[in-house]
Amino acid sequence: MSDQSRSASPIKYTDKPVKARQYSLGVDDRLCGETASQYVRIYPPDLARIEDQINYERIGLDYESEDPMLPDIPSTYHSMETPLISLRRTLSLIDPSKEFLLTYFSTNIAPEMVVIDDDYNGFRYLILPIACYDELVMDAVLAVSAFHLTGTVGDHGFTDPNGLYTRTIRRLQGRKDLTDYDLSTQQFLVVAIIVLLVGTMITASSDFPIVFRLLESALEAMGGELGIGDGELPEFLLREIRKMRVYAAPLLSQETGVRDILSGAEQSFDGLEYYRTLHPDHSSTFELIIKIRKQAYNIYIQRALGTTINANAPDESIEWIKGMIESFPDDAPGEQSLVWASFIAASASYMPEHQTFFQAFLQRHYLRNKFLNIPKALELLKRIWSQGTRQNWTLLLPEPQVFIM
Repeated sequence: MSDQSRSASPIKYTDKPVKARQYSLGVDDRLCGETASQYVRIYPPDLARIEDQINYERIGLDYESEDPMLPDIPSTYHSMETPLISLRRTLSLIDPSKEFLLTYFSTNIAPEMVVIDDDYNGFRYLILPIACYDELVMDAVLAVSAFHLTGTVGDHGFTDPNGLYTRTIRRLQGRKDLTDYDLSTQQFLVVAIIVLLVGTMITASSDFPIVFRLLESALEAMGGELGIGDGELPEFLLREIRKMRVYAAPLLSQETGVRDILSGAEQSFDGLEYYRTLHPDHSSTFELIIKIRKQAYNIYIQRALGTTINANAPDESIEWIKGMIESFPDDAPGEQSLVWASFIAASASYMPEHQTFFQAFLQRHYLRNKFLNIPKALELLKRIWSQGTRQNWTLLLPEPQVFIM
């Protein structure tokens, strides 16, 4: 396509059922293909060293093709409820470095963005097929993958993440008049912005507020949430937008934090409710994650609004969050989804044992995911803790302009 808690007045929540659909998607249907007939491994020989260094595990790509060396991408991506994408390109037309970075995104970034990394991970099985079709989304995915790869293994020498990022921004600017485009193209632009927001987490970029405003502006131009359309892709986008909006709000301003948590807290759980319908065997884990996040919301709100008797009042709530994280089963999914909640609890912590616990929790996740927003979060926490009770920490959260989640 061309560039066209506990508090005196805790937050009230209501149960909101989220409709989930079942889709026929195989384990290997994750990039640009569907029905299994063969596994395809294509990557440039000079990337073999990088593959070894990151313990790279290739996802199989399954296609039907007359020539086994030139596997065709199917005409319609059937996992979508409506045929948004007609994928008639072949993998052979994708530069090997691009193919490598797509798979790198699938293996190293997509799993960090969901509570359970399964066949329904939209960052893999929705976004990556779109990237094979839409140049803007492709550039966004490549830039984010290249940034993460650089942060993980150093200068890899085969692609420039800054150049890819600049090209993505230029393509975004080329689509600024959203009303000139059809709904699918508008949706793809939202996809690209969400991918770039993931990139601001990976790089700890101060572009985060700008990129987030781009997302809100795009959504407004489409007529709000109702204008984003119906079907699987729009539902995925709305789940991500609602989650990111609440996570981002306290990091933009205290006023925005209070407003968006009070108005959007319940909708921010849509993703968890979606996965609960897909994985009822993990229902108790999802419920625990929801409770921890609610407690973190309450801690933030009561400090921002000054509804506590004194600054040390949240200690009992913080101890509860600490205990819940400590009790998290070793084999349970979703601990990576608690980074934001643990950061908020850490910000409110004045007891050394609480500070030490949350610092270790965040450091452990950084060692796993290598997202640079976590070291920035730890730097901010040290500053907050050095202030003691003299400073309202909710006023300090926006200063680094970093997306922490």
